[in-house]
Amino acid sequence: MFLYLKNNVLNYILSVVSNIITIMKNYTISVPERLTGKKISELFELSTDFLRVINQYDRVTFDISKCNFINPAGTVLLSAFRDIYKDKSPEIETYVRYKKSSRVTKILQSWGLYTLEELYHDSYVKSISNYTVPLERCNNTDECLDVHEKIMDHIKVRTECTDNTFATLDYILNEIWDNAGTHGYECYYTEEYPKPIYFQSFSYKSGVEIAILDLGQGIANSLKSKDFYRNFSTDQILKKALEEKVTGHPNNSPGYGLYSSSELIKSNSGELHIWSSGRSINVTNNSTRTGIGGFENGTLVYLKIKAQIDTKFEEIMNGRKVENYLEDHQITL
Repeated sequence: MFLYLKNNVLNYILSVVSNIITIMKNYTISVPERLTGKKISELFELSTDFLRVINQYDRVTFDISKCNFINPAGTVLLSAFRDIYKDKSPEIETYVRYKKSSRVTKILQSWGLYTLEELYHDSYVKSISNYTVPLERCNNTDECLDVHEKIMDHIKVRTECTDNTFATLDYILNEIWDNAGTHGYECYYTEEYPKPIYFQSFSYKSGVEIAILDLGQGIANSLKSKDFYRNFSTDQILKKALEEKVTGHPNNSPGYGLYSSSELIKSNSGELHIWSSGRSINVTNNSTRTGIGGFENGTLVYLKIKAQIDTKFEEIMNGRKVENYLEDHQITL
C-alpha cells in the first residue's frame, strides 16, 4: 500500500515537473504598440536575445495584442522571423497572440502574414486590400520582376504620383531587390535564391511605403569581403554603402544604385531606413543616423516617398531625363 502511494506521489510530481518544463519552453516576444522606426530596431534586439537562448525553447509566441500600428517593414520582419525559426533544428514553432477586434490583426490578415478564417469577409480587411500589395515571397529574379510590376501598378492606381516620382520609385524598387539577390544571396539573374526575398508595400493618395527584406549575408559581410573594408566597423560600412561606386558587383554594376536611391529619397523629403548586420541607418533630407537593430545576416530596407513632391531625378541620374527612363522601361502613365 505504501509503495503504491509512493509511486502515485512520484508520478504526480514528475507530471507537475513535466508540465512546468513544457511551459518554460515557450518564449514570448512582445511586439511594441507602434511597429515602426526605432521600435523595429528594438524588435530586432528582442529577437536577437531569443536567438542567443533558442536551444532552450521549442516554441516562440509573438504577442501583437498591444500593437496598434504597423508599417510594411514590420510586416516583412514578422514574416521573416517565422521562417527563420522554422529553419532551426529542431524546428521552432511560431505562434501569434492577438486581439480579433484589433485593426493590426486585420491588417496582418489582409497582408497575408497569417490567416484567420473568421476575418476573410471582414469589411476592414477588404478595404485594406485596396491600398496594399499582399506580403510576397520571391525565390528568383522572375518572381521579383512580377512583384515589382504588381507594386508599380498599384502605385499607379492608388496614388497621385508625378511622372518624376513614379520613375524614381520604379528605379529605387528595382535597385533594392537587385541588391538583395546579387549582394545578399550572390545570385545573378537566372539562379534560384537560397532563401526568399520578402516584399510588402502600402500606397495612398499622398505617398508610398515599401519594405524589402532578404536573409543573405548582410551589407557588412558583403563589403568586408574586399580588403579595403576589412577593418571598418559596421556603422562605417553602412554609411560607406550610401556613397557612390561602393556597392557594385561583379556583373559590371557601377555601384550607383544605393547611392542614387538615397539621394533621390532625400530630394523628395522622404525616408530610407536600412537594418543590416546587427545595426541600422536612417536617412532623411536633414540627417543620416546609425543605431541598433538588424539581423547579423540579412538586410531589411524600408523607404517612404511623398507622391506629389518631385525628386531631382535628372540631376541625380547624371542628366537622364524622366521621359527617356519611362520610355526605356516601357512605362505608360
